[in-house]
Amino acid sequence: MLGQPKFKDFQISSGKNVRIVLLPAITKGIPVARRLLNIIAPTVGGTLDGLKHDDFIHGAPKTFSDLSLVVCQQLEKAEVGNLIFTLLENMEVDGKTVNLDDYFMANYGEMIEILEVALKENFESFFTGNGMKQRFLKVVGMIQSGQTVEQSSDE
Repeated sequence: MLGQPKFKDFQISSGKNVRIVLLPAITKGIPVARRLLNIIAPTVGGTLDGLKHDDFIHGAPKTFSDLSLVVCQQLEKAEVGNLIFTLLENMEVDGKTVNLDDYFMANYGEMIEILEVALKENFESFFTGNGMKQRFLKVVGMIQSGQTVEQSSDE
């Protein structure tokens, strides 16, 4: 038996009022979270693999070009359009349900702003729970400092 939908109401920088429907956990939330992990995990893994090598070009691992290719391939596999439709299904702007394709036509800035809220509201606890956030921040710190995995494990 399906419960009542939950909503997130917020205002975007243009002053428009937006309402999104939060994803039901089992039927939509977990499958979308899994697809998001399929985008993120290879990128983080590729970064860690790149940090194992001491080959730097202008202070950055050589693998950054490879990483961008991995991200693009993962985005293609994830069918980003379907993810957006799932995350923003039945979205309302100023009290009216909008057709996402038409509404975001030449309006990508608002799409990114609204997607950011939708991802945060639906998945913040998923990506920050169980120490995942701390591990990710450690990886980001290693990347920024140019530290290798071997150096980190020596500490």
